[in-house]
Amino acid sequence: MCFCCGAKNPIGLKLQFEMLPDSRMRTEWTPRREHQGFKDIVHGGLVATLMDEVMIRLLYALGIRAVTAELYPTAIRSTAQGFTYNVGRMASALAPFVIGSLAETSGFSTAFAVLSGAFLLATTTWI
Repeated sequence: MCFCCGAKNPIGLKLQFEMLPDSRMRTEWTPRREHQGFKDIVHGGLVATLMDEVMIRLLYALGIRAVTAELYPTAIRSTAQGFTYNVGRMASALAPFVIGSLAETSGFSTAFAVLSGAFLLATTTWI
């Protein structure tokens, strides 16, 4: 029932892939009206899904086992947007450990107070 290639998936894209002789892979897809994000514009998430599916299938066909860890343009990583993105990733990875430890050592009210303070700080610095 693969979303991209599952022939029996009623809402899937039903893609068929073709390996080309020069180590490239090809598929065709014609978006329908329900694939719009904004009026008459294909939803970017579907375009990213298509690119991901073709890239991973090509790697597997070439004997390279891989998964997509993330879809994020590396050119942005060195900008302010990239910095805030990475800080957010670190915070979301550390938060369960910090809040869990606080709840265990100081109680849930302290953990929730710290969490509320972090949200308040994030809200004021976002603006």
